[in-house]
This record gives sequence, C-alpha cells and structure tokens, in this order.
Amino acid sequence: DAKTGRRLDLVFNPPGAFLPPKQELLDTKFRQQLGEQMGVKFNKLITIANMPIKRFFDFLRKKGTLEGYMDLLVRNFNPETVSKVMCIDNVNVSWDGMIYDCDFNQQLELHVGGGAGLNVFSIESLDDARLRKAPIRTAAHCFGCTAAQGSS
Repeated sequence: DAKTGRRLDLVFNPPGAFLPPKQELLDTKFRQQLGEQMGVKFNKLITIANMPIKRFFDFLRKKGTLEGYMDLLVRNFNPETVSKVMCIDNVNVSWDGMIYDCDFNQQLELHVGGGAGLNVFSIESLDDARLRKAPIRTAAHCFGCTAAQGSS
C-alpha cells in the first residue's frame, strides 16, 4: 500500500479436484468481501490449480479420481499459458542448494539438468550458459500450470 510500501498478494486454489474460477471474477469478489467485511485491501490475486503431486496425488488415487482429474487438466490445456509459467524465468533452490525449475519439481526431486542436478554450492552449476541450456524438466503435473487460465 502507498503508506507502508508493502504488498499483499493473495493466492487461491480450489478445495478439490476442479479448476479455479476465472481470476478476474474471484478478484472482484475477494476485493468486495474482504474490503467491506474486514477492511482488507490487497494488490493482486493469484489463482492456481491443485497440482497432482504428493499428498493430493495420493488423495486422488485413493478416491479413484486421479485419472479424471488428469483428464480435466489435459482437456483444459491452454497454449497461451505456456509462455507465462514460472519455470520459464524462475528457479527454485532447496535448502541443500539443489536447483529446480519450480517448487513442484522440487517436491518430485526433478533437478535442473537431470541426474545429479545442479547445485548453487557448486561453481560449475552457477555457469549461466549451463543453466540456460538445461531443458525445463516436465511431467504430467505440468498440465496443472497450463490448464484454463494457468497457474503462474
């Protein structure tokens, strides 16, 4: 805000195996409800889909809905989101210095560069050309960032 210079960005993800509503609609609704009821103002609302990894993956599999959720993500693939996903211009660094394309890949231990991966504590890993040449590691969960309006 102008007084403090601080930003408040909110992140919304749906409570289940479905895609979030359109970001613009939620933004309007959140601004109205949070502003009127609680006096809360925020800078930006970010919507994300639930990633089919780890606990959510296990939950979907146990409920027998994993295939249906993956189908939903694939059917809603939006090529316009590909240039905006976080892995295009960000990296994620874990506590041990390992470099990942995104935090979802970190959870799945999909290192940048494959194999043993790249590490910020290794001089060779910090070679900018090497980092730029490393292909982005993708897997089925990536459809979560590219479905509908995208998740980044």
